[in-house]
Amino acid sequence: FDSRTAGHVVFKNNLSTSAATELSSGKTFTLDFRGKNLSGSNEQGILNYGNLTLNNSTSTIGGINSYGAAVKNNDASAVLTINSGSYSSTSAGSSAIGIPYGTATINDGNFSISSNNTKSVIGGDDIDSNSIITINGGTFTSPSTASTPASVIRYRTSMDSITINGGIFKNSGNGVVVLNELSKTLTINGGTFIASNNYAIHNTSSGIININQTSTKGPIYISSPSFAIRNESTGRINVTGSIADNCTSFSSNTTTGICAYATNNSTVTNRSSGQVYVNGGSYVSDRNGINNYATGKMYIKNAKIIANNAGAFNSSGGKGTLYVCSSTINSTTYHFANNYSGDIIQYYNVTFSGVSTTMTAGSNTGTITKVTSCPF
Repeated sequence: FDSRTAGHVVFKNNLSTSAATELSSGKTFTLDFRGKNLSGSNEQGILNYGNLTLNNSTSTIGGINSYGAAVKNNDASAVLTINSGSYSSTSAGSSAIGIPYGTATINDGNFSISSNNTKSVIGGDDIDSNSIITINGGTFTSPSTASTPASVIRYRTSMDSITINGGIFKNSGNGVVVLNELSKTLTINGGTFIASNNYAIHNTSSGIININQTSTKGPIYISSPSFAIRNESTGRINVTGSIADNCTSFSSNTTTGICAYATNNSTVTNRSSGQVYVNGGSYVSDRNGINNYATGKMYIKNAKIIANNAGAFNSSGGKGTLYVCSSTINSTTYHFANNYSGDIIQYYNVTFSGVSTTMTAGSNTGTITKVTSCPF
């Protein structure tokens, strides 16, 4: 097809190219794969300078498989909309979808990268200050087992924003599912996030991750063998939603609310001087529910916590502070614990179950205080 002329293109045969197909600036293109594939052997599949919509209007899998990014916006005015299809990159250093410029809206489709990839399915280094990404649905998979394993979503460099309203995000390799490395805000309003060997949601810098579950976006399910939600440095994570139904296992069938599950570590952890705010949701762990590891503060309200060890605790001797209000804690060893002098836990209107005592301090050397009103 003529990539310089706007129009609606329906694929009737598979197409292979050794160079990227460039779509002209100021032009509008709609490509319908109809079960056929565009393969790029050396570079990106498509470099988009215009307004591009991608569809696959049959049940047969069709889309773009390329060495570099399957599709890459290459101009500040570029607009990309993906409604369906399959998109993948075989390179170790390219995302499946590259958005260094312009805007991208992903409504559905299947997106994947290679097992040696060190970037991400969406994001990586292919994001710049002029890019805005909205994900409403689709399945995004990283099998990366590289020495620096790829994430599924990687918020890096200085892009404007990324918003996730839905979709299934799986890291079957060794990487994180959603990684925020910036001082900006990443927003999650819906979706399923499953890690096989690493963290599910990870905030590593001074940025913010907002996890906002609403009835219009459906439930949010987060699971990890390690930490389901982890905050580092001076960053902040805000979690808002309702208590989930059926949130009891790694294979949860959650249909409402927020369900976060961890098998070998704490469900939610704050690792440095940052802050974590939780208002609502269910947090289940085969070990510990809520963990404040250093000097930061955690604010927990209207939550349901189920843990096989500690419900909520301060550790590492960083003089951390934990506030827990209007929540339920079911734990089998102790409900609250401070591991070092200077650690503080204050709680209000908390219902305990599991262990026989109402509240046990565990290895407490700090202070655990029942207060007469919620401190926040």
